Amino acid sequence: MLLGTVMLAACSSEPSLSIQSLIDEASPGATVSIPPGTYRENLVVPKSTNLVGEMDDSSGVSIVGTADGEAAIEIKGDVEVTLRDIAITRSKGTGITTATSARVTLENVQAKNCTSSGLSVRDQSTVVAANCEFSGSDRNGITITGNGQLEATNCVLEGNAAAGLAAVTTGSIWLSTCDIRGNGENGVTLAGSCPVVMTNVTVDGNGGGPVTAGEFVTLASAFSVLLGTGISLSDEVSLEMVDSEVTASERTGIVVFDQAAIDVVNCSVLRNGQHGILAVCDGDVSLESSSIGSNASIGIIVAGNTHFHLESCRIRSNTGGGVSVFNVKCYGTEAASSPYHFSGPISGANNDIGRPNTLGGNGEFDCCPSSLWSILCREVEGTDDGS
Repeated sequence: MLLGTVMLAACSSEPSLSIQSLIDEASPGATVSIPPGTYRENLVVPKSTNLVGEMDDSSGVSIVGTADGEAAIEIKGDVEVTLRDIAITRSKGTGITTATSARVTLENVQAKNCTSSGLSVRDQSTVVAANCEFSGSDRNGITITGNGQLEATNCVLEGNAAAGLAAVTTGSIWLSTCDIRGNGENGVTLAGSCPVVMTNVTVDGNGGGPVTAGEFVTLASAFSVLLGTGISLSDEVSLEMVDSEVTASERTGIVVFDQAAIDVVNCSVLRNGQHGILAVCDGDVSLESSSIGSNASIGIIVAGNTHFHLESCRIRSNTGGGVSVFNVKCYGTEAASSPYHFSGPISGANNDIGRPNTLGGNGEFDCCPSSLWSILCREVEGTDDGS
């Protein structure tokens, strides 16, 4: 057995020795130091191990998973594993899979151009990622299922064919200072009952790609309203979003469905191809000190039994209108015959909702019905059922 640090000999850019052989020989907790080069193998890590890539003046460590449908690196069991300074490229399956109860730390790791997802967090496993990139894969940048948990800081999820992040989980998700942009279906797709916190996250330019067969069937495939969005929430997901922005989505910036709930503070939802926010849920939707503007249709639409609160927000320059509820006054018989006819409470205060045809005003209306304007824009908080 090998103790301490285990090193591969650096022979060429295509090393003849395998990383897997040293993982197999190393004692639990050992560090495997990997010299620069391209390693064409699929790794299984069943024990606590630290895999650390070395750098030289021109290159680092690149792992290419060559087995069809298999992860380039699979981590499973009751283990603690760290991957540092490693790139997984062109894997014929998932870049990294964590399973069972693995606890995994990723530092300066890239998973790019994989035929499945860049990272798959499954079962009871937990991943803490910092300064990582998950981009260009044929499915999602990151997929989370089961009770998987993720904490990501300063990470990039870009140019994946489906979503940057797609989760159907009961585990918690924390995103901080992350950049989620240019993904084909959605920026973020959330389902299950996971609590999610997003702080200083940019979700930009998502949607517009062809619908793909994801690692699981996303709700976006079942409900077209959830396609082409910056962020979509369904089931019983709860999202707390602070100091973040959702911009330039192909369709709607944020969609809230089912019993999902969202609390938005000091955020911007701007320049999306349809609506800024569409809430069709039985949950709470609260916006505070945020800007919803320059969206191609309506800034905010609420429907169903949504509990809607708007405070100290700026709703301006939306082409179709500012704030609308889905009811007979605004949508006629379409709303009357729909199960999503609005029936929830509305509260608000101190909002800046511009008058139509004025500088910074909204296109066709500020509020529909018009009675909402006095409720949402007055200094004393009030409530209304939107009827």
